[in-house]
Amino acid sequence: MRPRIGKEVAAVDVCRCRCPDCLGSGEHPNKEIHRRLNLLLSRLDEHQRRWLAALESQKVGRGGDRLLSCITGLNVETIRRGRRELDASLAGCPPNRVRRPGAGRKPVKKKTLPSSRHCGSCSTGRSLATRRPAASGCAAASAD
Repeated sequence: MRPRIGKEVAAVDVCRCRCPDCLGSGEHPNKEIHRRLNLLLSRLDEHQRRWLAALESQKVGRGGDRLLSCITGLNVETIRRGRRELDASLAGCPPNRVRRPGAGRKPVKKKTLPSSRHCGSCSTGRSLATRRPAASGCAAASAD
């Protein structure tokens, strides 16, 4: 999951390929391609990563999901979900949204700050101007 700040995407580490060829000591021709694929994936949002990995998996054919999981670090089920979404022509995926309508965290209710004349140490919630010093027992109220 990639945190968003306004319209800018926060920096994210590039995943290192864990395929058997890249983990081996020798050089192989796809090592640079795997590095570039992971670099590109690090700049995409979660939907786009899933869809690109699914597309590359389909190019490989049988065993593509597991291979792309090793290369990208994405879960196999995430790649399979991307293939299902691509097969459905991205029907349930709104074009300009990361989350579906109604999804995500609910908005937090705005908290109101206490009055500047309230001492905050008592539970009455009345301001110092309306409090009777003798009856309340509030140290700040009796100081006025």
